[in-house]
Amino acid sequence: MAERSSRFTVDPSTSLRAGSSQLTETTDNLGGGSLAQEVSQIRQNWADQQKPWYLLPETGFNVRLQIDQLERDLEHGRKLGETTEEILQESFQKIEQDIQGFKVEYLCEGLVLPIVLDTDVVDGQKRVIAPLYNSKLLVETVSEQERRGAVKQSLIQVEDFLLNAPPGSSAIMTSPPGPSGFEGITYLDSQTYIWQIQEGGKPRGFTIRTNMNLEENQRLLISLGIDEKNLGADSLEDKLTRIAVNPVFIRHDPGQKSWRVEDVVKIIRYVRGSDIAYKGRSFAEIYQNLENPQHLWTLDETTKRLTDQLKTFFLEQMASGRYVRRDLEIALGITILKLARSIRKPLIDSGQVFDREAQTESARMTISSTDVTPTADYKAILFQVQQLPGCNGGGTTNNHEGYIFTGTISPRHAEISTSGEKTLNCICPFCKNRVNAIISNNTITCPICNSSAPYHC
Repeated sequence: MAERSSRFTVDPSTSLRAGSSQLTETTDNLGGGSLAQEVSQIRQNWADQQKPWYLLPETGFNVRLQIDQLERDLEHGRKLGETTEEILQESFQKIEQDIQGFKVEYLCEGLVLPIVLDTDVVDGQKRVIAPLYNSKLLVETVSEQERRGAVKQSLIQVEDFLLNAPPGSSAIMTSPPGPSGFEGITYLDSQTYIWQIQEGGKPRGFTIRTNMNLEENQRLLISLGIDEKNLGADSLEDKLTRIAVNPVFIRHDPGQKSWRVEDVVKIIRYVRGSDIAYKGRSFAEIYQNLENPQHLWTLDETTKRLTDQLKTFFLEQMASGRYVRRDLEIALGITILKLARSIRKPLIDSGQVFDREAQTESARMTISSTDVTPTADYKAILFQVQQLPGCNGGGTTNNHEGYIFTGTISPRHAEISTSGEKTLNCICPFCKNRVNAIISNNTITCPICNSSAPYHC
């Protein structure tokens, strides 16, 4: 987590099969007409906008943060003499991938998540980077705080291995549910990370999500060759640290058969002693995703059509240099809701959604140009998204709030404790969300974007 010096502003006042590449066709524009016409119509009906629904509050997609980054890219690019089209071409790639990630991670609750990697020369050294996220270094995708620094320490070893081992080699880390190392944040799922070196030396990775408990994570590492003595510890936190600090490296030598991701999954299945991988969903679903993993980060037809429309709208608005930020936010917000509807509505129509509250709300998702306004219908879809497991609005209890934590290798289902610790209700200056920021060790931390700043009472 990068510490930034800034001041927090205080205001007193189930699932579709993961990664499915085919989405049922539905009407894209709930209000009819082009995206520009929809944005104009929503902007003109500005009655209930104290808490703008198009910012997608209490979901895993931060519209405001996306537009913040887009504006920073625009300002930086223009200083370099780049055209708006050139800037948007590069910057919009991250928005596309974040939309794709939201689809797989939130809307479809994927069991297999892609870790897209590449190599580049940074400050004179060859490094492993995340090309879809502004070429961020792999080792900078995690914080020193996570599991007492063990995750970052192991990721440094993983990067060195990926840069020097021959093609066909693999590296494996596993991370059980439990305390994350970030104060008040507990991981709810188990994730196993598998990196491979492809022919030509390019690395890639996958995250496998399961219900493995701590003991099963330990048995997985032992099955992969880690000495059981290296995993011994007394406290829960110590056990989690020992697991995180023991990655597995499988070097491919000539004449040997390369390990596949499926081989690791088979061991996980054996350790689990069950055909169920995660929340009632089988390992067969994981194998199915791995047969064609490219679809996990390749935009499907529906998603591509929606993002192409959004990109065209952004370019038209920004080309003149006199765009209205609110219009960009509305366009991005309703694009996400259209995607959500294309995935969720078929589930409701086919009877796969049985939650009584969701079924009641689903009636409002039926499109009617006579009895439902576009704004009202978008709000109904937003309600559906907010109820999904892992979204901020889903799974809230009296003392714990469920949400997706993004400050680690892959997004994780987590909960943040809201009792027994000092918090401050404020607006985060980084992500602009209203949050119960956590105060600890003279630092205030946003539980949503994980940014922090010095804090003194």
